Amino acid sequence: MIKKYASAADDDNTDILANPAYICASSEIITNALKHGSDVMQLPNGEIIITEYKATTVHYLWDDEKKKITRKIKNFQSISMDKTEPVT
Repeated sequence: MIKKYASAADDDNTDILANPAYICASSEIITNALKHGSDVMQLPNGEIIITEYKATTVHYLWDDEKKKITRKIKNFQSISMDKTEPVT
């Protein structure tokens, strides 16, 4: 997912990257994005482009009794509540 934050560029063509209000506002957005592992581009005109990735891990096991592969589903709220379901 790509998020694009438009800059609040002034009409008088001053350098947006030297604007203290812009620096404070943009640094919070950039810091939070980097903490979450996103890629960040800050363009000379003040635009900030953040690219986020969602990773999904799927765990399959061999069930020797059933002689088939099953998909293991984890409940991420409680690791002790693992269950398995057959792959269709």
